[in-house]
Amino acid sequence: MPRPSRRLAKANENLVGELRQHARRATGVIRFRRSLEVLPRALVDGMPFLLIAPAAYLLFRVFLWLSAPINPATGFGITVLCLLAPYVLFVVSQVVATFCRPVRNREALSHVDKQLRLADRLQTAAEFLANNHRDSFMAAAIEDAARVSPMALAEPLPVAPEIELVPSRAWLFPIGGAFLVVIGLLLPVA
Repeated sequence: MPRPSRRLAKANENLVGELRQHARRATGVIRFRRSLEVLPRALVDGMPFLLIAPAAYLLFRVFLWLSAPINPATGFGITVLCLLAPYVLFVVSQVVATFCRPVRNREALSHVDKQLRLADRLQTAAEFLANNHRDSFMAAAIEDAARVSPMALAEPLPVAPEIELVPSRAWLFPIGGAFLVVIGLLLPVA
């Protein structure tokens, strides 16, 4: 018959493996949620690009109007694409940078505990397992986590966060940008 310390060590190894599975599973969810959470802020923060690019376009059109006759290759679709490109690049770079930020095991386990309403059992057990000097309370917490961990692995983690609406003031940038583009399009090019 194996000694209790061997059984306990094996149980702790199994729990450590399960906690790693929880952390890996939650890491992807956290990254996706972070990306969705940063999207509204990036959309608002990038709004000045919707005014800067049209202002540059208007200056270009004024320059063409005041200069010698030139037949610029102006396609409306290409113009719109060029005007939106800085904004889209800014928003995409913000979302990708947030997605690529590393997720610590503690954060991942805390996320699993919160989403599955486990009252910090997994996170606490991981901290206690890292401690070599355990008392009876720590051992009981580890046993409790070992009991709920397999059930938690079977539960799906919710993914979608609440997304904030874009503030109404932020819409002034695209409206102003559209106004500048219309003025630029109305300028006659000789």
